[in-house]
Amino acid sequence: MLVLPPILYQAGFTTSWRDFKANLRPIGGCLRSDWSSQPR
Repeated sequence: MLVLPPILYQAGFTTSWRDFKANLRPIGGCLRSDWSSQPR
């Protein structure tokens, strides 16, 4: 778990906008499922 944030941070800088837009739906699905699983 300690290695994952630096890898994601670096990937954020090296990902092109074209790749980001192509993966926007899966990213949004992960965010929604993570948000909906939070206790209220």
